[in-house]
Amino acid sequence: PLLRDRSEDRRRWIASELYRQILEPKNQARGVSAAALLEAVSGLDPALVPPDMVETLAGHSRYQARACAANLLRDRAAVAPLDVPVEILGRLAAPGTEDWLVWAPAMAAVQELALHRPEAQVIFSSLAASDDARDRFAVAAALLALAGARPAAVPRGVAERLSEDPDPLIAEKARDVLAATEQVTERERAECYQRFWALPKAPG
Repeated sequence: PLLRDRSEDRRRWIASELYRQILEPKNQARGVSAAALLEAVSGLDPALVPPDMVETLAGHSRYQARACAANLLRDRAAVAPLDVPVEILGRLAAPGTEDWLVWAPAMAAVQELALHRPEAQVIFSSLAASDDARDRFAVAAALLALAGARPAAVPRGVAERLSEDPDPLIAEKARDVLAATEQVTERERAECYQRFWALPKAPG
């Protein structure tokens, strides 16, 4: 209803005003409401929330703004994975340093991207090398979920590394990943991303 029967200029103004309310909220409840509305606006018309808005939100000092950026990227990953900036997503998908409301949707976006874009696996590799067990556990859990959706997209090298992790819970999950992907052939791995460049991009 917020966008219905509005001119293009008015729709852009609404998105910009919601964005401003997230960056400089009069109170926390207002900021949270603005974030939810901006996420809905992006779902209806991604062009109203350009990449520079998402990047600014992702680098904001308030975790609520970063959570909004993570949610926007998660939703964008599902419909237009080529439009998701992997570098920005990697900064948000950091369980060891980020708030759960930020890293959880960011990690979900990484899982979605890994189904389509091979470079998203760099985030898994980086977190698997972290000294923080929270990062490594999150990667092991994400790989297990990825193995259930598309085993050929799982980076086995990362899983093999985590299977020797000193944390027994992490190592156990990684071994489950290896077991779930052991039947995947090299041809299936090679074919996994063949349709990468045919993926849709969001309008605008």
